[in-house]
Amino acid sequence: MTVLPMVLVAQAIFGVTVLYFAKPLSERYNAWTTRLRERYPQINPPPTPEMRKRNTQIMTWLFRFIGAFFVAFSAVLSLPILFPN
Repeated sequence: MTVLPMVLVAQAIFGVTVLYFAKPLSERYNAWTTRLRERYPQINPPPTPEMRKRNTQIMTWLFRFIGAFFVAFSAVLSLPILFPN
């Protein structure tokens, strides 16, 4: 029973970290996909500067959503541990 609280704390820390670093993570992901698209344009053409900016915004919000999900999920799962019957 002592492993579950540690897992929940680690999950919450991961969620907060993803929330905090959402912008740099999305910029790095966008740079990686842009390099991949430039290397293999027959699969998917490289994005325009407008689409590159839009992709970064979308990924920023997606990383924020994922981070918030991990924080909320670990908080909900830790409620029975914090407040037993």
